[in-house]
Amino acid sequence: LNSGAQQQYSRRLDLGGKVLTNQLKEVVSFRSWNMMDEFLVINAAKEELCYVAQDFLPELEETRLPLNEGNKTMIDYVLPTHVSDKENRLGYSRRSAPVKVKGDPSQQSEPTLTLNNERISIPEAMFHPTDLGLHQGGLHEIIAESIAALP
Repeated sequence: LNSGAQQQYSRRLDLGGKVLTNQLKEVVSFRSWNMMDEFLVINAAKEELCYVAQDFLPELEETRLPLNEGNKTMIDYVLPTHVSDKENRLGYSRRSAPVKVKGDPSQQSEPTLTLNNERISIPEAMFHPTDLGLHQGGLHEIIAESIAALP
């Protein structure tokens, strides 16, 4: 309004990147690697790989498919090692291999974290904070409240 921010119409969502990173740490630690002490690595993975799905339920159903049957969501995040170069010190992503080949050296040398439905379910918490125990409306509700408060 009038080329400036109007603080009285602003609303706050008490859910941000740090909460989402901590949620991803918990989910990943439960499902695969214990990453509870690796905030920076998980934060880098979240920032690179997580996204808000345009249509959540169909994309969630797609994550149930095997990689070779149309699952475009599954991706590997290669974890850093003591020999990682400076460019990849927090890890990097690569497409998941459709079939893990036993004895293939390219699939054995690096510890990987496979992310699938986590890529879309973690950011979805911004629209449903009650799923994380926050008694607050989602991002869409807060935006609507802010617009409704305008004169």
